[in-house]
Amino acid sequence: MEQKYVNSFDGSSQPSDVFSPYMPGVDLLSDMDALFDKARHSLLTGEYLSENDERGQRAIAIVTPGRMAMFVPCPTPGSVSDKDVAPMAKLMPPEPPLNISVVSYTFLESLIQDKTKCIPFLGHLAAWGYIGHSVVCMGAGGQSLRTAPKLHE
Repeated sequence: MEQKYVNSFDGSSQPSDVFSPYMPGVDLLSDMDALFDKARHSLLTGEYLSENDERGQRAIAIVTPGRMAMFVPCPTPGSVSDKDVAPMAKLMPPEPPLNISVVSYTFLESLIQDKTKCIPFLGHLAAWGYIGHSVVCMGAGGQSLRTAPKLHE
């Protein structure tokens, strides 16, 4: 099913510094659940991979207020030592793989400039993606939070 634009919800005025806290406007699509389902499906199947990516490369998905899914690569498969993976695996063991939903600042202009400034815990999310969890990060606006509980099904 092709997504259709339904509405936009105004946010607060954008500050001159794209990293200053504010609520950006968000778009509402005809099927918000499908948007997040597609991001999860892409994470499971590797549909986000390019021909240059290593086989088995994992990523996390960041959904912007404009409803674009941006895939951020996790470390290359086999590049992280067991010793370095252990603390993250202790917090969320890789079995069974979990669907992790996260709320953070996902304004596209800011993400392009510095993802870790927008999502200070991005390293944790990438580590959980690396060990096999499906991680989707979204902003707090509009329909996102109404859809988030369904992301764990």
